[in-house]
Amino acid sequence: MCVTMISFICYDARPIQVLKEIFKEEKIDGLVLTDRECVDKINTIKKSEVIFVFTSSLPDECINVLKNIDAKIISYPLEELNNVDKEVLIKARKYYIYGGKENLRNLVKFLINLSGKEIKYDEPKKTLISGIYHPELGVTTSKKKYLEKYVEKYGKRPLVGIIFWRNEWLYDDLTQINMLIKYLENEGLGVIPIFTYTKDPVTGIGMEKMEVIKKFLFEKNRPIVDAIISLISFGIKDFDVKKLNVPIFSPLRSWYQSIEEWKNENGVDYLTQVYGVILPETKGAIEPIFIGGRKNKGQGYEPNIKYFVKKVKNWIKLRKKPRKDIKIAIVLISPPCKGLEGNIGVGMGLDVPESVVKVLRHLKKNGYKVKNIPENGEELIKMVLNKRAISEFRWTSVEDIVSNGGAVDFVGKEYINWFKELPKQLRKKIIKNWGSPDEVLKNNKGGMIYNNKFVIPGIKFGNVLLTTQPKFGCEGSKCDGKTCKILHDPNIVPPHHWWAFYKWISKNYDILIHFGTHGSLEFRPGKGVGLSPACVPEASIGEIPHVYVYIVSNPMEGVIAKRRSYATIVDHLHPPMKYSENLEELDSLIKQYVKARNLGDKKRKRIIYENILDKAKKENIKIKSKEEKKVIEELHEYLEFIRNSEINVGLHIFATPPEDPKILSEYVFTAMSHDTSLTTSINKVLLESLGFDYNNIINKPLDFTNGVMNKEISEKVCDIGKKLLKDIISNKKIEIVKKFKEEGFQVKNEKKIRNLLNKAADLSNRIKKCKKEIKGLIKALNFEFVEPGPSGSLARGKYEIIPTGRNFYAVDPTEIPTKAAWKIGVKTAEKLLKFYKNKYGKFPETVGQVLWSIDGYKADGEQLSQILYLLGVKPKWKNDKVVGVEVIPLNKLKRPRIDVLVRISGITRDTLPNYIEIIDEAVKKVIKAKEPLHKNYVKKHYIENLKELSRMGVKRAKEFAKYRIFSTPPGAYGAGVNYAVESSAWKNKEELGKIWIKWSDHAYSKDRFGVKAPESLTLNLRKVDVITRNHVSDEHELTNCCGYFAFQGGFKAAVDTLRGKKTETLQVDTRDISNIKVINVKKEIERIVRSKLLNDEWIKNMKKHGYRGANEFSKKILHLYGWQSTTGLVNDWVFDNIFKKYSKMKEWFKKHNPYALEEITRRLLEAYERKLWKADKKTIRSLKHLYMEIESTLEDEVGKGEIQGGIINIYSINDVDNWKNNMKKVEKVWNIVKGN
Repeated sequence: MCVTMISFICYDARPIQVLKEIFKEEKIDGLVLTDRECVDKINTIKKSEVIFVFTSSLPDECINVLKNIDAKIISYPLEELNNVDKEVLIKARKYYIYGGKENLRNLVKFLINLSGKEIKYDEPKKTLISGIYHPELGVTTSKKKYLEKYVEKYGKRPLVGIIFWRNEWLYDDLTQINMLIKYLENEGLGVIPIFTYTKDPVTGIGMEKMEVIKKFLFEKNRPIVDAIISLISFGIKDFDVKKLNVPIFSPLRSWYQSIEEWKNENGVDYLTQVYGVILPETKGAIEPIFIGGRKNKGQGYEPNIKYFVKKVKNWIKLRKKPRKDIKIAIVLISPPCKGLEGNIGVGMGLDVPESVVKVLRHLKKNGYKVKNIPENGEELIKMVLNKRAISEFRWTSVEDIVSNGGAVDFVGKEYINWFKELPKQLRKKIIKNWGSPDEVLKNNKGGMIYNNKFVIPGIKFGNVLLTTQPKFGCEGSKCDGKTCKILHDPNIVPPHHWWAFYKWISKNYDILIHFGTHGSLEFRPGKGVGLSPACVPEASIGEIPHVYVYIVSNPMEGVIAKRRSYATIVDHLHPPMKYSENLEELDSLIKQYVKARNLGDKKRKRIIYENILDKAKKENIKIKSKEEKKVIEELHEYLEFIRNSEINVGLHIFATPPEDPKILSEYVFTAMSHDTSLTTSINKVLLESLGFDYNNIINKPLDFTNGVMNKEISEKVCDIGKKLLKDIISNKKIEIVKKFKEEGFQVKNEKKIRNLLNKAADLSNRIKKCKKEIKGLIKALNFEFVEPGPSGSLARGKYEIIPTGRNFYAVDPTEIPTKAAWKIGVKTAEKLLKFYKNKYGKFPETVGQVLWSIDGYKADGEQLSQILYLLGVKPKWKNDKVVGVEVIPLNKLKRPRIDVLVRISGITRDTLPNYIEIIDEAVKKVIKAKEPLHKNYVKKHYIENLKELSRMGVKRAKEFAKYRIFSTPPGAYGAGVNYAVESSAWKNKEELGKIWIKWSDHAYSKDRFGVKAPESLTLNLRKVDVITRNHVSDEHELTNCCGYFAFQGGFKAAVDTLRGKKTETLQVDTRDISNIKVINVKKEIERIVRSKLLNDEWIKNMKKHGYRGANEFSKKILHLYGWQSTTGLVNDWVFDNIFKKYSKMKEWFKKHNPYALEEITRRLLEAYERKLWKADKKTIRSLKHLYMEIESTLEDEVGKGEIQGGIINIYSINDVDNWKNNMKKVEKVWNIVKGN
């Protein structure tokens, strides 16, 4: 029959296939579409007379059409589209929900009747909504009968619950389910596979998910399963995880990719990431292993299903095994490039050695077999170094490791068999990069080989192994441009020792713990999310359960560990923070000066002023102003800039939060000190509750209010607040009015202050509860459910991230940027442009942006918003979800559109792909705008680039001319420059710039993921006027990580040497969103140096951590050297003072970590030799003498074998054939572009 046209728009592909069959059989004119297909068929939809919509979202274009056409629309949950009576809506949904071919056929006939044509149809027929399914035992709603049959057929087994969508059973789309059941049972596990349909609010059909779970997986209010496998992706959000209290696995299935498409792409699609990974993580789900795609029906990917099932089995074995028999491997993070011997057991903000000792004690207390526990972290490190239980490096040969007892095992011929277990594709890469395993072992030519066997370093403490992570991009005991192979190729796979190490652990231990933020395994080559067997992280971690101790303030890298190395996170607290209180003498002089000026005491004022100038000179503070008043203002502004730095009070020790009331009150006040999008500054609330004008006090610190300097009012009020909080924490009664009155203040709003202090006290109590970190770790080791928790920054008002000890999750990227972040982004863009225009008298044409995932995970997209506003576009939101961008008209923008060149990190690329889509959409829309080129620099540069690219013979020049987003090749991470600097593999700044280009030359857009485009990148680089990145909190700063100088410093090295002039390099400071600043990086480096590296208080607190504290010193000084190598922005006085300060600590270094001092002095010598530091002869004589002394000390400890020691071998690009060949394209493009 041919009838008036009807349309179906649904999100589930299963009923869609059946509906299409029905349309064909009944000869019906109509459409059956997924929600993603409706825009392409919009004109045909307009002709429909009846439309059935069963989806929660549609594109705006589709919604607008449906709202304005003359058709009967049955729609829910998009209720705004529904225009039929409730009875009609209920009946239509009953047909659809009960489902099956008969019900769908009658739904079609029912809809035809709605169009006015009479046709006979039957009423909806009920079908089973939830039940237990088994391919051999059929379907039942009786748990008891199912288990009786199951035990009779398969015997008693550990049970695993499998939850999947009812439509998979209803429409016979069970391939993936059947494969899971088969392989779980092959491994000796039992299954209870249940299908379910969530209760429909319109018809009442269905059951809440927890009702279904209780019905089928619980007995006497307790789960009867050891684990649950959830295949309902976003549906997991309805789980009551506390009642479940069993681990939840959430393997990954793509609804939008076939297996073939997934194989050829960089992992799963964006929506699958959101619904299949990100949302399940919020409920504590683990192991996001790809098990299938979809091509009309679900496809199971057998290799990964088998792999996933073995992981499940090994976790359950852990649950069943007596604790005394469980073998635990603890892997310490020990980055070799920073001097391996001085960097054993590092982790952001964590005293790893001390924490490990604490954990060993708790393991023993909890029944694990642990022996010979060292007294403390220092003793642990001494044991490791005495035995040389590490990888070979500058001061350690493999012979030393063996002779000192640092080897726990040797792996020879068995490795050949283990190697064969790796996928063929991966084996080929390993052989290509490092040679065949047979030859490597036979000739003793690889790393960590002794007598034709790989050495596994470590120390055994009963059933607990302590070892260090192997090297991933080099081998042997040298560190130079020849040895550092990852420098030559960003996608290089790890060497043979790496594979021998991880294979050995997986075959000899029950569970693996990576201890400390962050290691290298999760950043090795492979797909971004949804890995394959040939991806290095998956192949490395193998089938062993994996736990990762990670800092809560670093979700950016933590989610990579969760998604690429399948880690269950146990998070820990960031170290306590406080404000830097250095340069006190100068601060005091300025206060005295202002008071003398206010009293009219000219003589005293003049004497103090001279003292101020003298002190500023001694402190190497350059003053630009000439007029006395402006000199004081300039100096005070500089002092506030330094003293408003937040510094950590030492390092955190796992499960040992601060309890001292003074430290706690300081920590809480520091965390609550800034305005954020979520909270108001604690200082602001206090001052306003005392009747002060907060803006006047803060913005005019040297003015007076009621005869008192505003600066002193602010400081005193803050001090009183801290004392009150300290008393609350100490359980003392407080009298707010009396306390402030004693200090000369009158309270206007006691209730507001009390509420504020109670909130602060609650935060301090939450911090104290971080003792539960150890409970979280023990739960993970016992394969119990580890509670999920949010992550982020206390300084950004996210107090819910504590207590720690949880399996943290991150933000939903579909909501980024938030509306609050957009407002901040607009402000930052305006401040950035104002700064540049004030200095150069014009707008920049192109702003280079270093865009890390920290922007999404800790700042909700503030820098993304800044980029969009520079381009002159703004986000479009729908129910807080970003659905696109719209161009801001020039008459509203009131300035030219600024071009951008965005260098994203690999983490941004892989976990925030919406960033790429949004920026790319914005760039393309702006290029299309019909506007004069002097008002649209994006379009202007597109035309220029198109001409140049065409002249260079680049195919698809139109596409390449639009590229503005660049990163490493898919699967690689970093910017490469850090490897060059740390291995001394460079001769000049131009080489560092070229290395940066090599590691950044892949373009990313909405339609193209990782196109090699050095031509496009280099042309864009030539147009960059300023390079910037955002700074969101002092938990992370420029010397924390080598990535800062590698990304932004390398960016500057490339632009400077390409253009032949120095490029403005800035940092947009959004720590306090009510006081956004644009800071020159040179000044920012000074801030970090003064507040930390030259600050006696910071040094004192780090020294308490011995070896680990020394590592913090050497790491930061090395990164400072990296900044000087790439930018030249570090003043000579900085290195002068660092040498003076740290050379005086010689004996302390010798006692705790002489390798750290060797690293510091060697880098200072290298800086001098490379003319990066102009030091006087006396200083250099002292430096050389100190280095010779420390070198002699270390040489005395060296035993057999060849080592590099303190020798610096400089091999750069032209000295290494393979590297030189890999750089040919970059060199060619560089010469063409620079010559233009």
